[in-house]
Amino acid sequence: MSKFIAYYKGKKINAYQGLKLKTKRIIETRSVEEAELFDSLNENDRYPVRPFKARLDKGNPYFAYYPDNTPKNIINNKDGVNKTLSHDVFQLIFSNLSEFLVHLRYTPEEDKILLKINKSYSDYRVTIKGMEKSKTYMVDVLLDLESTYPYSHYYKWNGFLSLEISVSTLEEAGKVSDLSAQGLQVCELRVPNKVKDELKVMSKNMLDEESSISIFKNAYKKYYHLFESKKFTAYLIELGEIYTKNEWKEKYIEMDKFEQQVKEMKTIIKKKQEEVSQLNDEIEKRNHYLNDLKEEKITFDEQMAKDERNINNLREELRKESSKLDSEKKNINEITKENQKLKEKNESLENMSLFDFLFKRHKSN
Repeated sequence: MSKFIAYYKGKKINAYQGLKLKTKRIIETRSVEEAELFDSLNENDRYPVRPFKARLDKGNPYFAYYPDNTPKNIINNKDGVNKTLSHDVFQLIFSNLSEFLVHLRYTPEEDKILLKINKSYSDYRVTIKGMEKSKTYMVDVLLDLESTYPYSHYYKWNGFLSLEISVSTLEEAGKVSDLSAQGLQVCELRVPNKVKDELKVMSKNMLDEESSISIFKNAYKKYYHLFESKKFTAYLIELGEIYTKNEWKEKYIEMDKFEQQVKEMKTIIKKKQEEVSQLNDEIEKRNHYLNDLKEEKITFDEQMAKDERNINNLREELRKESSKLDSEKKNINEITKENQKLKEKNESLENMSLFDFLFKRHKSN
């Protein structure tokens, strides 16, 4: 059996770090009695391990148990030397994150869950005692949860969650059933195909120890940051039927009911907000229409004022023309009267005889 993560002086280390400790002669790995690396933090249930280079120096190094000193009765153990880069990177990432987002399959895309981690354990052994024989299962990552949001999942899962990193091998139904019966929810964490393909290409360039260390560090740093910053969400599949223990069930039912009510209220609020938004849009449209009417009225009033000024100017011009016409009529009347007088005088002269004219002229003299 091999593993990628072990514990040194109470701290989690990976196989690259283990090899470095061995190469620098900081630790001794020749005998079980001198071993300083273990597969667990539990001093009452731990086994010593030692680091090895990858076969032919291609791929990741690994920890292996000492001969004749290995855990007994491990069932359905998919652990092996030929673990993929994807598995090792993701196992280390999710055993180190203090919080991250997950999305459960078969739930709405927007329903994400925030997990906050109290402690995490890699390659954790879960022993189930039976009447005839005990069974032990290896869990990729066991999460001791501090809290979840929404809160109900914390109680539903009895405060713990088992993550199985899935690259190609699926978990066996027997393991899922046995762990679920103990109240441990098993979740399959699928490595996204795009990420898996990228890491597969990268692993082909792990030709020696130096390149392997560099590639692993870069891959770990990149994807750790994406999950830590919550730019990436872990997609989980809840396997089996979870058994919520009695001490958690009442709180779970109460919290789940409350969260459903909150969800319904949020749906109602969202609907009302959409209605308000539509009303605001309609009000805005009507305000635009009123503003257009106001602008048209202003333009109309300005035109009316202009037209009124033009009418007043025409009236003034008409008054002047009328006054001028009256004056001309008066002159015409005076001229007409004068002409009448001259005409009458002329007619009088025409009717007067020469004798009368001479007489009248003599008399006037």
